[in-house]
Amino acid sequence: MSAAVEKQLGEAIEVLKAAQKEHSKATNLRSQFESQLQENTLVKQELSLVKEGGKVFKLIGPTLVPQDLVEARSNVDKRIEYIKKEIERADKNLKDLSDKENAARDKCIALQRQIQEAGAGKR
Repeated sequence: MSAAVEKQLGEAIEVLKAAQKEHSKATNLRSQFESQLQENTLVKQELSLVKEGGKVFKLIGPTLVPQDLVEARSNVDKRIEYIKKEIERADKNLKDLSDKENAARDKCIALQRQIQEAGAGKR
């Protein structure tokens, strides 16, 4: 019985490691979205300081191309809205991954207890 439980424990540990790796990736992705949101919020604040008729340029490759102020503000607003939705999605994904990680951790703990109890019973 002990060998079978040890094999199950090994598999459970692998599942836990994979869940932790996924959680780490998802956390990094959420951090990127948060950085993008802050950056775009600053751009929105800067665009609000530009007076009507002011010139706004967009960097495309190595050149600056003139852009309509209303269009620039609209693009930034849409980008902020998109990033907020992505953050919400990332938060939900992180919660799901945390639940998965906790379940895997609990299974590992339960299997370790079984092994310890089996070892204590042989003494």
